[in-house]
Amino acid sequence: MATYTHFGKQADVFKHLVLCEILQTEKPQVYVETNSASAIYRMSHTVEQQYGIYHFLEKANKEKFLRNSIYYKLESIEMEKGNYLGSPALAMNILEKRASQYIFFDIEKDALENIELYAGQIELETHIQTYHADSLEGVIKLLPTLPKSSFLHIDPYEIDKKGISGISYLDILIKATQAGIKCLLWYGFMTEDDKMHINQYIINRLKEEDIKEFREKIYPYWKGKSLEDAIKGTYGIEINEISKVVKINQKDHAQGHICPDSALWLKLGPQGLMEKAKEKLKNCKDEQKEFYECTILVLEGAVHFMQRYHDLIEREKIESLKEVGKICTNLSKRPPETFHEAVQSLWFLFVILHMESNASSFSPGRMDQYLYPYYQRDIEKGILTKQEALEILECLWLKFNQVVYLRNQHLHKHP
Repeated sequence: MATYTHFGKQADVFKHLVLCEILQTEKPQVYVETNSASAIYRMSHTVEQQYGIYHFLEKANKEKFLRNSIYYKLESIEMEKGNYLGSPALAMNILEKRASQYIFFDIEKDALENIELYAGQIELETHIQTYHADSLEGVIKLLPTLPKSSFLHIDPYEIDKKGISGISYLDILIKATQAGIKCLLWYGFMTEDDKMHINQYIINRLKEEDIKEFREKIYPYWKGKSLEDAIKGTYGIEINEISKVVKINQKDHAQGHICPDSALWLKLGPQGLMEKAKEKLKNCKDEQKEFYECTILVLEGAVHFMQRYHDLIEREKIESLKEVGKICTNLSKRPPETFHEAVQSLWFLFVILHMESNASSFSPGRMDQYLYPYYQRDIEKGILTKQEALEILECLWLKFNQVVYLRNQHLHKHP
């Protein structure tokens, strides 16, 4: 019935179980297999099969999620007849006539005749095409003719072995995915050294391809289309004046490495967080005490820091900031209640973080989500207008950018 003698083993179970689930989901119009082997095999109860398909069927009888798999349903029926379905048969049974074409490559003619015979039995003989040829060269020639709705099953003995044209099976995967075709690549190894060699080969080859794609496709495509290019094209000279105040499309160093839990800070405030830390301190392990004690100490400092701004405004008699002074006192005692208080509290958080780390790489995260309830509530109460909210946010943005410029200025002094 089949040329190949190693089938139904553990590796086949893993491979075919995954393949069946993918095909059931993807439903490609064209199915291509590089090293198909046979469609159906006569079981021979080898040790490999005992550890493979027989063990799987035994396990599936106890595990519902395995029993519900399409792989189990197909194989269990055929196994009762003493047969095992290979990947060509599994693909044809899952996709049926929904796939317009099945293309199979193999160097064994008997295997391809097996596929043709099986396809006739399930009335798919007009849908299949077999190639008694080296799939490395054959698939490369075939790729330009395949629609994006195709699926390529790549299952060679060696993914790094190159054909006459210098193409490997990994190259086929790269070229196919670049063409928008979905693929499944399997590769085996005998030893840990083999595994390390193959994995490194894949990593190096993908890096080469990434660099090539960036230079030849990505960079040329985005040249003149970046955010910076778009803004300059829209505002012209005006953007140069704006960029003196607000940094746009910053490229001198990375931004936003750390995203603190700003929503929790606003929900509890430093006093609330301090109370939480004190409760933890009562019941914590000895090795945790120092952490909670230090947390309380820092939060006490945050409270005093906020109050000092109120004291400064009062001492200097800055009338324009009188309301800000009240907000500072409020925030030192409780969580924010208004939009203005929430934004001020957020800025306090970032000032304190910058004092600790002297870095500009902090991100406010989804501030649209956690600030919106304060905004909505104030708008509904009539204590805030949209223009006032905009001005408060603009001030916050200026303060965020001020940190960047101050830090850059400092760095320039100390090369």
